[in-house]
Amino acid sequence: MLDVASPRVLSYTYKVMEIIDDLPVKSDLEKYLSALEKIVYFAEANKFYVDLNLCLGIYLVNVNLKNIVKQKGHLLPFHKQVRLDNLVKTNDNIIGYFSKMTQEHLEQQLQINHDLPMGILHLYTGKSSWPKRMRKFNIDLLKKTKFYSRKRLEDLYQRWSDYMKGMIHSTGSPTPEETDHCLKLLAQNPINPNNAWSHCHVPYDCIEKVSHGVNRAYGINRRLLFLLAARHWRGCVVLPAENDKDFIDTLCAKMYNEIEYIANHDLGLPDVVMEHMSLCSLEGHTQFMRRSWLDSLLDFQTEVGCFNASRPSDGTVMPKLPKNITWVFLRLDLIIWEGSCNSHTTAVAGSMLASVLRFIIENFY
Repeated sequence: MLDVASPRVLSYTYKVMEIIDDLPVKSDLEKYLSALEKIVYFAEANKFYVDLNLCLGIYLVNVNLKNIVKQKGHLLPFHKQVRLDNLVKTNDNIIGYFSKMTQEHLEQQLQINHDLPMGILHLYTGKSSWPKRMRKFNIDLLKKTKFYSRKRLEDLYQRWSDYMKGMIHSTGSPTPEETDHCLKLLAQNPINPNNAWSHCHVPYDCIEKVSHGVNRAYGINRRLLFLLAARHWRGCVVLPAENDKDFIDTLCAKMYNEIEYIANHDLGLPDVVMEHMSLCSLEGHTQFMRRSWLDSLLDFQTEVGCFNASRPSDGTVMPKLPKNITWVFLRLDLIIWEGSCNSHTTAVAGSMLASVLRFIIENFY
């Protein structure tokens, strides 16, 4: 047992208090709601250019907002209630438009690229139990995280230049293609209508890749996405129920420390940070809702509403949209609107901001 006066305990207690003091407060609602509105209404105005990445982000916005607005919307000031209701309905329209375009153009798109990620498409088309099973934010989940000094984080994740080289030269396991294949197979499991978890029927190879994949950046995000999709989308677990929950919490503890590391390097991978925050918040991990991170990440939002992978220069103007182009299911380079916007970064930014709004409404209304 640790001595409560030991430096280790004092250090841990200080870190917890630092995080609690850095969480959003009631007065932050307007700031984050306005930022989310800019994303959603930009996407609505340009929905012909919305691809799979951005549409998934829009869907996760509604996963966060639909239930909390239904349960507590009446407690909000009337004008904020109206704005949130309008966001949810606008998102439904964007998702409906994307689904319609997918049905009309998918055969043509598959002729161009046989390896389109259809598994992810299943996540937000058809029936789902996503909103029903989300965990409320819980500060006690901080206990699952082991905190490290800046020097120790550098030892764990290498020098920044070496870390970034690893991002360029390795996709990590599971790969995007492997994840999508497993999501397709997961989609064949019926939705479990009961409160008790059922066991997912997926090949052992999928379980292995999720259980023993890479522990950083996009790879760990894909592992967590699959586990969350199983729980929230199908109502089943990949591992035995208690082990499944503990394993998710363990992954989120690692992801928290990776954000600390990236934040020490000027948030040089904002999409990784926002995706970590978005996914772990679905499991109620309060520590990801740090206001200092959130406000720094807002610097990546352009004047027109979308987000980019680098901070925009002053005077950003509405990019000229290309004319006479065909609708695209997935933009492989993720760069849209003449490089002014990044589809993936915008998607995870929307999901992250919706998580923050849910946190504020849960805790202050």
